[in-house]
Amino acid sequence: MMRKKLWMCLATFTLMLFTGFIYWNYTLNAAPASVNYYGFGDNFERTNTDSFTMGGIEWKLVYAYGDKGWLMSKDNIAPRANCSDLRDGLWVEERDVLTCLNTINNYYQASIKNTDSMGEVVLGSSPINTLGMMSLEDYFTMTKDGEDISCLDGIDTTFTGSTFGDFSSYVVFAQHNMTIGQTKRVVIGGKTYKYLLYNDARDVFDAINPFIEINLPQKGIIKNIMADKTSITKSYTDPINDTGNTMISIDTSEGEGPYHFYLYDTDASGHGTYTTPSNYFTLDPDSANGTAKVNLINKLPAGDYYFKVKVVDESTNERLYYEPSDFTKDPYRTKETGVIHVQITKVSPTIAFDNPSQTKKSVQDATMATNWNETATANPFNSDLQIKYTIVSGDIGLIDLDENTGAVIYKGNGAFGKVKIRATVDEINPNSDNYNSAYVEKEIVVYREVDGVVTPHANSSDANVPTFQANDANVKTGGTIGTIKGTLGTPDTIGGTTTTYSYAIKSGGNGSFFTVNANSGEIKTNANLAVGTYTFTVTVSDKWSSKDIPVTVNVGMAPAEALNFYENSTSNTIINQKTV
Repeated sequence: MMRKKLWMCLATFTLMLFTGFIYWNYTLNAAPASVNYYGFGDNFERTNTDSFTMGGIEWKLVYAYGDKGWLMSKDNIAPRANCSDLRDGLWVEERDVLTCLNTINNYYQASIKNTDSMGEVVLGSSPINTLGMMSLEDYFTMTKDGEDISCLDGIDTTFTGSTFGDFSSYVVFAQHNMTIGQTKRVVIGGKTYKYLLYNDARDVFDAINPFIEINLPQKGIIKNIMADKTSITKSYTDPINDTGNTMISIDTSEGEGPYHFYLYDTDASGHGTYTTPSNYFTLDPDSANGTAKVNLINKLPAGDYYFKVKVVDESTNERLYYEPSDFTKDPYRTKETGVIHVQITKVSPTIAFDNPSQTKKSVQDATMATNWNETATANPFNSDLQIKYTIVSGDIGLIDLDENTGAVIYKGNGAFGKVKIRATVDEINPNSDNYNSAYVEKEIVVYREVDGVVTPHANSSDANVPTFQANDANVKTGGTIGTIKGTLGTPDTIGGTTTTYSYAIKSGGNGSFFTVNANSGEIKTNANLAVGTYTFTVTVSDKWSSKDIPVTVNVGMAPAEALNFYENSTSNTIINQKTV
């Protein structure tokens, strides 16, 4: 007899099981379109295959309609249950088949505990103890009137049928020990069904593949939990490193919710206890949408922090997960991120003296000054940091230095020398380690001012001021006026004994008429000097200071020639007086 396709109309399925079984019937209705149930050929999300293990047995979905489905064992259960009551095909007594099925049910019930990879989602409209035969109506429906048994692919059986006497409403899928060629096809209503077979020789059958109806599981268990960043590095002073700021965003894939998030600290390898809240981070969860933000409890000190975020889909939908009263029982409702690493790096400030050049002060200036400041500026600089000033080397007794302000007081009592000072930026709290210290150094030199003395040439008529007559060679071009020599000053190397002086004529006055040897200090003329007084300036310098020395040069008339008076132009007589 032919059967209409089940999906073409609403059909009433009836499974009538005899002694040891129950009878039920129901009308199939299509499930709501918004619910995504598994269908024939789909891979289950938990196993990623089209079969799964339940009660130690591998099952396959052979038909689905709406929210109902039919499973068939891929394994031969009868040998496991030591069921040997099926003899001579289906020409045995009805009670033999039922006895065997009862034996299988008992075996299955004892085996199911703790061996279920799908979970309680398979528990549906029929109790778990209703493993049984498949009705012909079911068979015709799912095989399209026996023409297409692709739904049964992978079932390790050959199919045999009945003579449609007492068993005309049922099909027992049994394995037999003969080849297909030794079986006959069933003819119903003049139609030969290709895959509905029976064994003409009534050979012994030693196994049976049971059939069970279930409420279909839904697709959409939680698939993943993702962090938008798995590693983040920020400096201690980065604005994001502050109380309440969001460091990481968390999202989940699929699931139903509500979602329960856990955030816990770990070591670098990910070891930690998810029930112990983090000491550094807190979660701002959106339980309905499966998202969360990881926020800072407080500003993080420099260092490395590791944590994970775990989510549990606390849906009570038994078609997604089992054990809705204990969310720890179904591992597929839980996902966890990998280790998330937050690194807070130490800040390295820079520091520079406001006047980075060497500070030079004469003994006189240093003595007259009450104090002066050698201040430095750090970047960045905030309430965590301080700048301290210290003397590090040199003539350390030459000055006092205020460690907090950088104020300098000369206490050398006329002495000269050199001292090196340092400005250091570091954390105020000695127990903190969020900044690297940094320092800068500079020198302070207190020098004795240079002086100079002019010594006139030996031909000068004045021992202190170069003074010559107009006819003297000293006042002619290239003549020597005298020599200037540096005095006092400060040694080239402070603490040494050698002072090198240099000399130069300063522009202005009559300086253009003279030259000075830069090393020896010898002063010469550039021109023939006329009678008069000449003034100019010679700058005397050592390594540390310079001083202008005024020079005056006097040029007088040449002395008058001795005159004799005679009586007349031809007389040789010298006279003392003459009247004209």
